Amino acid sequence: MGIPFKYLGLEVGGNPRKKKFWEPVLNKLKARLNVWKGRFLSMAGKICLIKFVLTSVPLYYLSLFRAPVMVCRSITRIQMRFLWGWGKEKETISWVSWKMLCKSREEGGLGLRDVHNFNLALLAKWRWRLLAEEKGRWKDLLASKYGSSFNGLHSPVVERLVQRLWGGQRR
Repeated sequence: MGIPFKYLGLEVGGNPRKKKFWEPVLNKLKARLNVWKGRFLSMAGKICLIKFVLTSVPLYYLSLFRAPVMVCRSITRIQMRFLWGWGKEKETISWVSWKMLCKSREEGGLGLRDVHNFNLALLAKWRWRLLAEEKGRWKDLLASKYGSSFNGLHSPVVERLVQRLWGGQRR
């Protein structure tokens, strides 16, 4: 068996920094949307489908790999196009900015997830588990790969998340 290969639908040994690695996720999103007839759905129906289906399709990949900005933009573009005009030949106007739609309902948004921030949060959860759990097979694997002094206290992904969420101040 050569590298890369697929295991549980995930490409093992591939380079997650390349767009080609993420093409199966983007193709799954597009295939899922082709089944739905977006022009026959109400705005509330489209929002529900984005929140509960289109966000969960790339969840497995996003929880294990840091997605490049280009891939996050592609996923967001697919979601935006579905919301504002899926099934129409011409490009449609976005009446509200995507950042506004991603705000919580209390802040006046619709509570949609920003793919990039969601990806960072999922990766930070692994970081938290690494620090919080004392034992685990995956923790032993990381310690054997990076040495027994591995404690995972410094990670660029978590540092960027802390910077983005709390303005650089740890709480």
